[in-house]
Amino acid sequence: MEKLELHLKRNQEYRMSVWEISRFLMKLNSSFYKNSLLNELRTAFSEGTRPEDVFIMDSSFKAENINDKLERIELNSSSEMMQLVYIGKPIFLYPSAENVQLFEVFSVVEKIRDKINQFGYSKRNTDWILSELLNGFDFESVDTHHEVIKSQILTEIERKPESEIDKAESILNDIFEHFA
Repeated sequence: MEKLELHLKRNQEYRMSVWEISRFLMKLNSSFYKNSLLNELRTAFSEGTRPEDVFIMDSSFKAENINDKLERIELNSSSEMMQLVYIGKPIFLYPSAENVQLFEVFSVVEKIRDKINQFGYSKRNTDWILSELLNGFDFESVDTHHEVIKSQILTEIERKPESEIDKAESILNDIFEHFA
């Protein structure tokens, strides 16, 4: 009888739960993505792309919706660079002081977009902020840019109660305090 039970247990089908299947597919997808990325990097390097010019965005996005735009973004245009802000912050393969500063600029714009819209400030109206910060990219005059940005945003939300304006000003000061 024990042999029969043991035989039945060995021949039973193993059934995976939904979460086990999901975890397996996630690992498979991650592995595929990593291999695809490494192959693209290898191809780019063999075609002459400098490693210093390579960056990866810090968040995922639907590549089929924006990939064709990424190939044509003019990195000297703040309105086009804003497309990158919408999908994340760049992490460079070879970090430099300038690249770290660019990451910080993207962080500031993202934080302003996320925090100030609660006061009625439109997220779509932030291209000029990126442009202003990129103009002060040397960071010698970041305080001037901070004041210009803060003043412009507070002017646009001036119809709000004074307590709201004070709160928005405090948020902006906190954001730029971490930036300086």
